[in-house]
Amino acid sequence: MDEITQKYKVRLSGSALEEASRPIDQHIALQQKFIDLGYLPAGSIADGVYGEATRDAIATWQRVSHRPSDDGFISDADAVVLSGANAPQQVPATSAPPVSYAPPQQPVASAPADPISGVCPGQPQPMNLIIGFNDPYAAKGKCYEILIASRFGRRQWIDENTVLIIDSLPSSSDTYETIVQDPNGHIQYGKVAVVIGVDPIKYTAASGEMIVAPTLEVLKYVN
Repeated sequence: MDEITQKYKVRLSGSALEEASRPIDQHIALQQKFIDLGYLPAGSIADGVYGEATRDAIATWQRVSHRPSDDGFISDADAVVLSGANAPQQVPATSAPPVSYAPPQQPVASAPADPISGVCPGQPQPMNLIIGFNDPYAAKGKCYEILIASRFGRRQWIDENTVLIIDSLPSSSDTYETIVQDPNGHIQYGKVAVVIGVDPIKYTAASGEMIVAPTLEVLKYVN
């Protein structure tokens, strides 16, 4: 096996060679980082074997972190940056309200000190985020009261103020991507918030597909 390994390693260069020269315990630790950061699904096992899902996670992290290359191989420089990355604090899924939660109707216009006064055109519409938007531009300029959580899909942290929620209904194969941003600080995942639709964000998925994701900006958290 050592002879076979050396035979193939001489064909590698750059970040691929640096990754192949790394001990297995470091591979396991780096793979666990992708799980902690949300680039791999919670419950994944860090075994040090980089399959297709791990390669996609590496490439996505490289793009989001603006690394010099998004080739899907962890260079020595990438390993240093990744080792120092901190996973955002996340609210356990069990603490989030159930999907059937209906946010209480609250009169917004009657509170002059309310931060959404004069911003939202009328009463924010209660909405289950997992329903998503068929038209990514449909949410722009509209206000909603939502639960910031993924119930049947997954979430991916872009930075501490931004989370990408990829969700679907159990009875459907359709998926919905929604980006939620908090311009004032760390996003409070699992909380109910009043949000307003802004210009959709475009990004390239790990598959290479260009995604135009409806984007919601937090105006305030409820209770």
